[in-house]
Amino acid sequence: MTRDYRKKRGLALAMVLVILFVLSVLGFALGARGTVGLQQVYISRQQTMAYYAAQSGIMLAIEAEQQSDANLPINYCGGSGGSGASTNIVSSDSSLPAGAVRLSSLQGITLPATFPNNSSYSITITDNSAPSSGCGTNATAPDGTLVPPGKVYITSKGTSQGRTKVSNVMVPVTPGTSGTPSVDFNYGAFAASTITVSNGASINSYNSANGAYGGSNVGTKGNIGSNADANATISISGGSTISGTVNVGPGGTAGSPTISNIGGSSYSSAAVLSSSVSMPTVTAPSGMSSPGSSSTTVTCNWSNTCSPALATGGDQNYGNLTTNGGFIGSINAGNNTNYTFNNVQIGNGSTVTFGCGNYYMNSINVNGGSTVIINCPSSSGTAKFYVAGNSSSGNFADGAKTTPVDFSNGAITNTQGGVQVPSQFQIYDLSTATSCNGGRCNDDFAGGTSTALVLYAPNSNITLSNGGTIYGSLIGNSITDSGGTTIHYDQSLSSIPIGQASSSTPAVVGNFTVWNFQ
Repeated sequence: MTRDYRKKRGLALAMVLVILFVLSVLGFALGARGTVGLQQVYISRQQTMAYYAAQSGIMLAIEAEQQSDANLPINYCGGSGGSGASTNIVSSDSSLPAGAVRLSSLQGITLPATFPNNSSYSITITDNSAPSSGCGTNATAPDGTLVPPGKVYITSKGTSQGRTKVSNVMVPVTPGTSGTPSVDFNYGAFAASTITVSNGASINSYNSANGAYGGSNVGTKGNIGSNADANATISISGGSTISGTVNVGPGGTAGSPTISNIGGSSYSSAAVLSSSVSMPTVTAPSGMSSPGSSSTTVTCNWSNTCSPALATGGDQNYGNLTTNGGFIGSINAGNNTNYTFNNVQIGNGSTVTFGCGNYYMNSINVNGGSTVIINCPSSSGTAKFYVAGNSSSGNFADGAKTTPVDFSNGAITNTQGGVQVPSQFQIYDLSTATSCNGGRCNDDFAGGTSTALVLYAPNSNITLSNGGTIYGSLIGNSITDSGGTTIHYDQSLSSIPIGQASSSTPAVVGNFTVWNFQ
């Protein structure tokens, strides 16, 4: 019995040792498997974070495309992606693709973007949405993907703790456009360079919203200014009076030597501009034909008829318009037609009435004894003259190649119920610094003109002489008031948007699918 018991007890001990060994092996196996499981969870977590980082980059780029115009750092085929760039690839990837332009930010987010958990994303955009602007028919992305016209290919690489996910998307995009600002008429006279006021000229203000000029409607807001800051940029002499502030360009002096004040002249105050005043480019309304594109000349004679008769409605295009002496008649009488003419010649003794509407012409000349009447009530629209001033197509209406806007010998009438309302008659000289025989053009109001208007001629030199009165505002490259002409600045102009302004338009993004996750 004792021997059998001992044998059984020894067998039991062996079995226990075997069981303990098996349990130990199982424990080690389970522990190792748990460690691998934790590692897999960690890797999966980092891959998920990289995935969502890549997705964030895709969404940011698409949002930027939807809101983009020419001011965003997305390169529409050699546009604004980089200075002089011919590529249409922008990238924030640290391994910048060959020939790409560095993309440092989008929508105010610095790129590459980093999250608090150390995940990040970089973006590469191949933009072929506007191939007609110079990038060819097709574009090739850095990864070799062919990007057809009208498409934008976006690659976003998300990274988290060494794990990477790449998202790609091909997006159909119609590019947006950048807007052009309206012109701010905040001065009686403003120039890019010099202003000369002499021979008893005066500048003050009134407010057409309060009625006609005079009496209590006479103010001291007849401000003038220049973007220049050289000596004698603004010269006031001959007993002239400025009832307002004289503003000089940044770097100038609010007084001598930038302002030259001699001969008993005076001005209310002086100031230095903190920054130059913007003088944006203004264009004629879209859809209007260019001056000179029609050979159909129009002649209006003493019988008060025009041949051919001017059509009405929509956009009408003609060649030269000439009114002979004694003509009395209307152009665009109350129908808001847009007319394009080449050169407009208002002959001696003519009386021509222009109604509301847009008039696009190469030049206009008003001869002696002639009268131009602006009959455009504020409730009906605005009369706008867009003057191309292109001497390369031949002489202007004045017979030379220097003066596209010549009101030196005639009269202009523009009143609304006895009130001078300059905003109803707007003249835009569209000439460049080389339009007139390779140089700047001249706009001449030298015949004692008395009228209400706004004149915007940022590249031309404006001349006023022989007296007269201007109600409104003048903006030019230079302004010379040498004949004692009076300027009454209309304070209501500062709150009226004037000019052929256009708003920026967002890009239109079509349907898309994010694909090819790696």
